[in-house]
Parts: sequence; structure tokens; C-alpha cells
Amino acid sequence: MKNLDFVQPTYGLVGDGRLATHFKEYFTRLGLQVVQWSRRIEQQEGHKPHEVLSRADAILVLIQDAAIEPWVVRYLEQRQSISSLNPNQKIIHCSGSLESPLLPGFHPLMSFGKELYSLEMYERVSFVCEESAIQFKDVFPTLKNPHYTIAGREKAFYHALCVLGGNFTVLLWQKLFSDLEKRLGIPAAAALPYLERVTANVHADYKTALTGPIPRKDYVTLDRDLSALRGDQYEAIFRVFMETFLPVTNERTVL
Repeated sequence: MKNLDFVQPTYGLVGDGRLATHFKEYFTRLGLQVVQWSRRIEQQEGHKPHEVLSRADAILVLIQDAAIEPWVVRYLEQRQSISSLNPNQKIIHCSGSLESPLLPGFHPLMSFGKELYSLEMYERVSFVCEESAIQFKDVFPTLKNPHYTIAGREKAFYHALCVLGGNFTVLLWQKLFSDLEKRLGIPAAAALPYLERVTANVHADYKTALTGPIPRKDYVTLDRDLSALRGDQYEAIFRVFMETFLPVTNERTVL
């Protein structure tokens, strides 16, 4: 039976970068009320944060990590003069690494590009929340997203894993695509089926997805590859992967 007294929350978004743009798109598709403030919006419309955000039930601070706490301190000072402020207003940030005594973090485990996503994709995004008195359902009572809780002290480790798995792999793929085109004259699109298959293998079973000379312990091929990268900035990266994932013994050392 539906709760007839339930009122959909209004969300306040702070910032106008990619993450704020994706949150606004998601909430709008769900029919949720959204108000937004950023420095650029204030310059254009002249509205201060407390004027825009006072009626929000929850505020998502979606700006650079170093700016989050200073912004929150200023906002809390400004809103003291607002008599109509929602006394239950909740403020969170969505940084993956910041642990702050001022506000909890709910990090969406996703890469947010320039293109907007489908509603189905937004609803699949998992949120990793730090332990706090404010729970996921306190802020997002109507969202279907999976959500998990970790200790605040683990946030930096969690975020490092995200950077390793997401950001660093993009750098490696950019290296492949760029050098195929610039050095070898092969269009980057030629490698897209390879990328798609690697992704599919990881999706099917990440534990068995690794192929190539490393799982085969094919030292001859790896040595040849490493020699071919001599002088390249990625030579050190290739060497570190070899040293990390292959046994180094007295009989066998990495070149």
C-alpha cells in the first residue's frame, strides 16, 4: 500500500561539471525536483547558494575535493539567516576518496563521460557509502541503485582501486590506439573488437580473463616486447607489470 503522505524529495546540486550533469539527468528522468547552484550560475543569475538551495531536502556537493569542505563551511554560515530552511536538510558529497567530519560521502562507482546515459544505466550504478549516521535511503528513498557501506578509513584504498581499474586502463588503451595510428598507420577502430572482447571476458569471469604471454609465462615474447619499448615512457610500466605478475628467480630475472 502506498504511503499517501510521502513527498518526493527535492535535490540541490552544487556544481555544473560532468557528475552534476549526469545526476541532474538521472533525477530529471525520474521526475524528481532538482535545483542547482554553481559559481557560473551565480555569475549569470546572481543567486547565492543559500537562496537556491534552501528548499532542497538533500544537497549533493559535486565539486573538486579540495573545495568541498570550504564550500560547506560557507554554506552553513550563510543558511543560518534563513527562517524557511528545511531543518532536516542533509548534505553529502560524492567524492570517492575524501573522508570529512563535516559530511558523509556516497560515491557512484561509475565513469561519467560527455554523453548522457540511459535511465537503465543510471539505475545500475552502485553507490559506495562510508559509515555514517546518514544512510543511503535517508538521502535517496526512491532510488533503485545498489549500495554498499565501507569504513571511512578504507575510502582512499577503495578509490585507488577505482583509479587502477578505470583510469589507468584508459591510459593503456589510449597508448594502443594512438601508436597504432601515428606509428603504424593502423586506424584505432581496428582495435575496437579487441577492446570489446577483453571487456566481455572480464565481464564473464574476471578471474580467468587474462590472456597473452603473462599467464603463459612466455618470457621470450615478453623480453622481445620489452626491448621494443626501450626509450618509450611506457617501458617502465611494462617492466613493472612483468616484475609484479611473473616470478623472478635466480634462474630467471627480468631484463
